[in-house]
Amino acid sequence: MITPSRNIFISAFVLVLACAGCAGKPAPMTAPGVPSSGNPLVDGVNAQLALVTVEEYKLGAPVSAQERADMIDRAVAVIKAMLPRLPEGYVIQVTGHTDTQGGAQSKANLAVSARKAQLVFGELGKKGVAGARLVTKGAGGTLLSTACGEKEPCQRRVTFIVVKK
Repeated sequence: MITPSRNIFISAFVLVLACAGCAGKPAPMTAPGVPSSGNPLVDGVNAQLALVTVEEYKLGAPVSAQERADMIDRAVAVIKAMLPRLPEGYVIQVTGHTDTQGGAQSKANLAVSARKAQLVFGELGKKGVAGARLVTKGAGGTLLSTACGEKEPCQRRVTFIVVKK
């Protein structure tokens, strides 16, 4: 459960993230592992979105319902702060991922990852994130995290990235 003091902390954190380019210049960074889009504003938003992941496992164990709810709340706060910064013609992609067991691009992994993305998309919508600027994609096991091996549970996650419409 997010307490009022934690909610203030999250709000302040998001404000700092949202103002990374407030001096009239967008944040000049890109997200680790995400190639530059060529648009500094998009790269700045992607750098902030890279800080938010909805994971199914941490340290090899399933996350609790409370941990997942906290991850969704963090995602909501960051996405709401970043949506107004998106240039015209761009959307935030909610991307589901799996490990590579059964094949990185197998029909099963692509379907499971698409379902993960759609579930998180639905949870974001329930919390007031406008769906018109979001799209979903199932990536299967094709976009691996460097945090663990390709067949490890930490690959089962949902990430966010800015893409062209």
